[in-house]
Amino acid sequence: MSALVMPLQDRRAGRRMLLLLVAVLALPFIVAAVLIVSGWRPAAAPHHGELLQPAAPLALDDLAILAGPPKSALQGRWLLVAVEPETCIADCERRLDELRRLHVALYKAMPRVKRVLLTPAVPSLAQPDLAVAVPTSWPALDRPGVWLVDPRGQAVLYYAHGAGQKAMLKDIERLLRYSWTG
Repeated sequence: MSALVMPLQDRRAGRRMLLLLVAVLALPFIVAAVLIVSGWRPAAAPHHGELLQPAAPLALDDLAILAGPPKSALQGRWLLVAVEPETCIADCERRLDELRRLHVALYKAMPRVKRVLLTPAVPSLAQPDLAVAVPTSWPALDRPGVWLVDPRGQAVLYYAHGAGQKAMLKDIERLLRYSWTG
């Protein structure tokens, strides 16, 4: 049936349907334009660790490994670096066990992340995948806690001792989800 043969009421209903369809499709663009003009910006995604700005550059060649996997196993990976200024005792061992559990909780992303402990002496732990290195290797990591180092060798986030494991896991999962490196 052509528009000339169609009754007047059917043509009006067709025009209303067309205008309604155009309005529904244009509405998101109109709302976005109003939000941009008004200056509204979405809130930044919260991170739980201390974001380091600028990121501290670290060279893997400077890392003096005492025990665990070689430097080649750490190359191009995200690193969870635990800094312990003194010899590892009960509290340190508990924190390292929590760090191991956090690493396991990454599940599919686990191969993208390696763990490093900066301490003056090798602890008596049965964690063969934990690289133990001398703390003077990376003097930029001067505070005790956990540092997240990206695959390019830059310290990105810092977590003080006692930071929640769930919060750390959330941050690391978010970074790994949006990062193609490592």
